[in-house]
Amino acid sequence: MLVEKLGIKGCILNWIKSFLSGRKQCVRINNTTSTWSDVVSGVPQGSVLGPVLFLIFINDLPDVVEGIVKVFADDCKVYSKVSSDYERCKLQENLDRLCEWSDMWKLKFNAAKCKVLHINPDNDLQYRYTMLDESGNFIALSTVNEEKDLGVTFESNLKFEKHISDIYNKAQRVLSLINHSFDYMDQDMFLTIYKSIVRPLLEYATCVWSPYLKKDIRKLESVQRRATKLVKNICHLNYEDRLRSLGLPTLEYRRDRNDMIQVYKALHGIDDIDWMSLFTLAPSNNTRGHSLKLFKKQCKTTHRLNTFSIRVVDQWNNLSDLTVTAKTLNNFKSALNGENWNLYKFICSC
Repeated sequence: MLVEKLGIKGCILNWIKSFLSGRKQCVRINNTTSTWSDVVSGVPQGSVLGPVLFLIFINDLPDVVEGIVKVFADDCKVYSKVSSDYERCKLQENLDRLCEWSDMWKLKFNAAKCKVLHINPDNDLQYRYTMLDESGNFIALSTVNEEKDLGVTFESNLKFEKHISDIYNKAQRVLSLINHSFDYMDQDMFLTIYKSIVRPLLEYATCVWSPYLKKDIRKLESVQRRATKLVKNICHLNYEDRLRSLGLPTLEYRRDRNDMIQVYKALHGIDDIDWMSLFTLAPSNNTRGHSLKLFKKQCKTTHRLNTFSIRVVDQWNNLSDLTVTAKTLNNFKSALNGENWNLYKFICSC
């Protein structure tokens, strides 16, 4: 048993064996039930132990790939720079190794659902790739211009216009539902509902897709602008006064604040990431500013200039030494709140 090779023995091993052994399944349609069949593979869905055992089962999958591979639950992503026939062949070899692994462990990939997303669509070298389907035949993987991954829609140009449009529409639908569900809403009710089911839609993974075009910034801010009008006793006020009355900052401010929190987590080891692949500390002989100043890399395009690892540098470097060297994350957040930031800077910039 695989878990036994990992050092799991005794009562826990017997418990896992009992959990997986002797399972049967059948199919029921209306009042007709099929005969019972033994379950010889897989883990029970809906259990706590099931996902843990599945992760143990696929734990060696990244080892068969030469390059960058990311695994999350039952999703697998392979990344590679391809600018020549040789690099294209190396990527195809990695896909072939994944197919061999899946065949050996009887866990077939659904090749029909596997996609290829070419970043930098202006590149003429958009090669085709193949994988084995469930019948053992090689099929060409379809090429897409966009793909949703872990809740974020990635486009081949990495501008995230589709993602911003999707979350805007979803948040607007939720606001309409709230508006039709309540005849009256006071400030406390609004804040509870808005912070729990509307604002999270607009803020999930903003470090990845944070907008930099004014039209997109205004588009997202218009959701909060409309939402604050649901509070009848302040709906006659202008947007900035409504925010002040509710104690809400603009969404743009919250995105900037979240960027700073993510930088702090990376540099202080709270998030387990290789921060040196994102940032470079400025030379220590620079006496101006704090001790964790970042070096700003040169960029040739506006899009690159607004990616996370670049756009955060100026704001991070402008923080005080007391803030960036805070002992805990909560202390950092408290110190960050005391920085001279304009909570309503979106209003001013418009």
